[in-house]
Amino acid sequence: MSIAGCRVDKISLLEWDVERGTMDLIDQAAASDLRALLHGPSRRILPVLVLPLVLVGSCAAGAWLWANLEEFVETPEARDVASTMSLSLEDRASLFEIKWAQQKAGDEIVELNRQIDAQRDDLKGILDQITVLTSRIDSL
Repeated sequence: MSIAGCRVDKISLLEWDVERGTMDLIDQAAASDLRALLHGPSRRILPVLVLPLVLVGSCAAGAWLWANLEEFVETPEARDVASTMSLSLEDRASLFEIKWAQQKAGDEIVELNRQIDAQRDDLKGILDQITVLTSRIDSL
């Protein structure tokens, strides 16, 4: 190798190192700028993306509710009437007896609960009287 060739190689290597260093600095600056650009707007974009999703979900739920509204509005008696229309006369009579027995049992349960509450109140009164008598005996 000649000196001139070596010199050209050194100069080109220096230029290449300077260019590479410059490129590294540019890459670092660009990366830091990109990080700020990439991280900053993502926080702002999140509500912009979530809001339409919530709106679409709400609209879909509203449409489903509107389509199935009669199931929510329909009373149990209306369902029972519709189902009993297809029953035979014998089955209707049996169903009526069962409903009557259920109503009677419900009334009896209400009466028993009332009696239990009355007995509980009586027992509380007796307990209070025993407490008063015990305190009198202790004071004698």
